[in-house]
Amino acid sequence: MVWQKKYQPHGWYFLLFLMGAINMREGILIPDMQSGRADIHFSSDDCYGGLHCGTTMDIWLNEQWVPTRIEMDSRGWFLVGVQIETLWGQRVRIRW
Repeated sequence: MVWQKKYQPHGWYFLLFLMGAINMREGILIPDMQSGRADIHFSSDDCYGGLHCGTTMDIWLNEQWVPTRIEMDSRGWFLVGVQIETLWGQRVRIRW
């Protein structure tokens, strides 16, 4: 499996995830206009609370989860190693 190869160096992490010791929450990337940060919208009244540079997550691309992290530069927020037109509205999951 491609996904397992990506996580092979961290096999213990994958094992903990399978055992249920690590929870993932899925949501949609949104801008938080008040704080100027990116955020993840989980449900109608539940958000992550503001993302920081270096926060790791997975993004749903081409029918698979792709590991990435969020960063910011002079042009704004972006996901490392991911080519997408717009950040906002993307389906992501984060370790909880």
